[in-house]
Amino acid sequence: QILFILILIIFLKFIKIILKYIGDFRRKKDIKHLPIVPFVGHKFHLTKKRTELYDFFLELSKRFKNEPFWCLWIGTLPVAIVHHCNIVDAFFTSSQHTKKSWQYNLVHPWLGTGLLTSEAEKWYSRRRLLTKAYHFEILEKFNEIMNEHAELLVQKFEYLLKNKTKIEIFKESKLCTLDVICETAMGVNLESQKSANLEYVSCVDRASKLLNDRFNAPWYWSDFVYYKTEPGKEFKKCLNVLHKFTKDIILKRDTEFDDLNLESKKKFAFLDILLMAKRSDSALTFQDIQEEVDTFMFEGHDTTASGLAWTILLLAENQKVQQKLYQEIEQELEQSNKQLTSSDLRKLKYLDCVIKESMRLYPPVPYIGRTITEDCVIGNHKFKKNDPVIIAVCSIHRDERFFAKPEKFDPDRFLNESEINKHPYCYIPFSAGRRNCIGQKFAMMELKIILTSVVRRFKIRSSKKLDDIVKVAELTLHTIDDVY
Repeated sequence: QILFILILIIFLKFIKIILKYIGDFRRKKDIKHLPIVPFVGHKFHLTKKRTELYDFFLELSKRFKNEPFWCLWIGTLPVAIVHHCNIVDAFFTSSQHTKKSWQYNLVHPWLGTGLLTSEAEKWYSRRRLLTKAYHFEILEKFNEIMNEHAELLVQKFEYLLKNKTKIEIFKESKLCTLDVICETAMGVNLESQKSANLEYVSCVDRASKLLNDRFNAPWYWSDFVYYKTEPGKEFKKCLNVLHKFTKDIILKRDTEFDDLNLESKKKFAFLDILLMAKRSDSALTFQDIQEEVDTFMFEGHDTTASGLAWTILLLAENQKVQQKLYQEIEQELEQSNKQLTSSDLRKLKYLDCVIKESMRLYPPVPYIGRTITEDCVIGNHKFKKNDPVIIAVCSIHRDERFFAKPEKFDPDRFLNESEINKHPYCYIPFSAGRRNCIGQKFAMMELKIILTSVVRRFKIRSSKKLDDIVKVAELTLHTIDDVY
């Protein structure tokens, strides 16, 4: 009898899946897609090598360029891929559909429900609190830290070149941005550029890679399955190290913290702002603070490193642009040995254009996942609550209706902002709307300081052409192989 009940439950579950699949297929039949295999979807396309998926997405966006979106079937799950900016505004201008896609649940073991992954009232209250941390006057205080680590990066480059050692640009970019975010977020100088073998540094790198692998393996999406596998066990070990490190820092800094002297501190961290908030808001716990510190660390180094590395590679391939940028730096900045200030950075108009154009071609976060929060109509298509959507930033940035010769690296296009502002959402490297990147000014300041330090001291060349570099779009856009 128990066996019969079990078989009946499985049978009914199977019938439910079939009925849902048929219903979804009928609803999505008006959205263009490649031919699918029933109940398998586009699995055979998705089993392409990781290295082929980024180009596959760009290719399909070109093929369906006259459509507002196209559909990707992951087994029985239909996912709408939005690649037109006039459709994207439904997600950025409204307070609806701000919910992250369910894949972000895979990040919860690391970040909890911090600003990146939280929803509704918790997200709103955290956003309001953390906005204070990115005020201009506070960012100014991080200027010195960014200069110090940029100088250390340059010195490391000089040492490697002197010893005829190739520079692996993504690795070195990550170590530099990790040092910056660790000192600005927690007030701790990791010195990972001097010793990349530190346990915390290696665990950040390894956990990020394991998370990327899990995103690309549907059979690992179940926690029950994943944590019984070797990658899952290794991921948990890495998280234990990462969480212990941040927890110890938070408790140590809290015991030393004197909120009366916060304003007079020359070097303070985002953590200080959270600790001060805890003193005036008893509802804010140490666990809440740790979620936000872990989120700062996670979001604040890999994305910036991606933007930095791709910009350097673009400059290496475009020598005329590199020379023009060097000339601007030489003309606008008088003393080559002094630390860069915000006033200095504002003079570097062409640098701003170079970074923006780099992030147009190679956005650090190429895709944004969202969930439909209520039944609605977008682009003449009926969506149901909980339908998954992916906003293809990389495809939107290459829309020829807004960017002439979209495949070309042309920083000059950003000299005329009216050309770029033809549509408010044709350029969204930091997302947009209510859930845009809270740290975009911080990231831009960091990128400008590091790039200026590098360009004024070196002539950049690469061992590979960009077309020969294999690109991988996961949590961030990076390369599959080392690039020197």
